Amino acid sequence: MLEINKSTTINATFNADNGKQIAYFSASVSGTGNGNNISMTIYDQDLYEANKEAVRDAKTEFDKYVYGVEDEETADKDVVKDKTK
Repeated sequence: MLEINKSTTINATFNADNGKQIAYFSASVSGTGNGNNISMTIYDQDLYEANKEAVRDAKTEFDKYVYGVEDEETADKDVVKDKTK
């Protein structure tokens, strides 16, 4: 039996004013809602320490964006279920 699953990958970077990458944010949102993942990788610890508040604010903004995508996926799934009843 063929089982097709849809997933969405989202990523972002947070850079210093000089363009050097401080952090990388990534997320995976599955179409089923199972196995969703959000992560952050710090590339430069010294720059992170110097910009910690801004990086954390960016991570919060990223998380909110991902949650919006999760909500859209759930809404889409509910619409499909309603059509099959």
